Amino acid sequence: MSSLKAPFLPLVLAAVILTPSLPAAPDKIKKPLTPRQVMEHLEGPIFSLVLPFDAEGNVDHGAIRKMISNAMRYGVRIFNMTGGNTKYDWISYDEVKAVTRTFVETVGDHGISIVCTNNFWNSRLIDYLRYAEGLGADAVEVLAPRMPEEDIVEYFRTAAANTRMALSVKNVGLKDKTWRKLLEIDSVVAMKEHDIREYIFLEAKFADRLRVYSGGSIYRFLAAAPYGAKTYFDIYAIIAPWIAKEFWEAYQAGNLEKCYEMSKKYDVPIIENFSLPFFHGALEHFGLANRHLRAPMKSYTDEQMQEVKAFFESLGLFPRE
Repeated sequence: MSSLKAPFLPLVLAAVILTPSLPAAPDKIKKPLTPRQVMEHLEGPIFSLVLPFDAEGNVDHGAIRKMISNAMRYGVRIFNMTGGNTKYDWISYDEVKAVTRTFVETVGDHGISIVCTNNFWNSRLIDYLRYAEGLGADAVEVLAPRMPEEDIVEYFRTAAANTRMALSVKNVGLKDKTWRKLLEIDSVVAMKEHDIREYIFLEAKFADRLRVYSGGSIYRFLAAAPYGAKTYFDIYAIIAPWIAKEFWEAYQAGNLEKCYEMSKKYDVPIIENFSLPFFHGALEHFGLANRHLRAPMKSYTDEQMQEVKAFFESLGLFPRE
């Protein structure tokens, strides 16, 4: 298997003060939601849409619906599209919009739907925001093109002026003064991080104003939880959501020891063995989608799929109906 090494942070000390136990997510969420209401719903594991393809390389909309519905069965209520996992660089803008429709309509009022932009120029940004809002999306993760930080603030002002959806920031390394200007925009209520220090620092500074969620998995959440973190990407919310459910219930119950053990048992191995072909192989192994990728990316062979099977069996994980 290809391997992408990721550092595992030391476990948080036992003196961690947990957030209070949270009530179970409702079967339905009354919509539409204000940005502040969206922020309040961002608690627990997040399903990140890893875009599936069929054997001919077409976007597999049936698999998208199956993946989301499977996660819902185990209580996952936050669903996120992101330019990386949802492969915006691999699909056309028309396909982006088609995926957005399938995604938002499948989530419906049974969860929070966070769609995304990806380096869009202003006219495309506005077109996408209006399209997604018309479908009923709850929030949009906005990735600004590379530009000076003062222009990034203006870019988000443009977004806020053209949608009532909550805005999530997908930018890293912004200065403190830039964040303070961004947070003058009422609809900016969330941020997806790609750096554990940023996760912790922003939570420590703005926990009451900004919901920061990890782009990694549960080990990052455990590190940031003492600083106010409430939500996080969970790899297992996608492929084996019963594990995501078990972890979140242990966290709510204050069982840190179990949380750390689950992170060591499930989280660390999959991060150490992660590659895009491997994860698509995992989707097929768990009966959610096919392993296929669009060329020139190579899909796993039958022999490699046996390695995927052996990997998950070594963790005691098997497909469920």
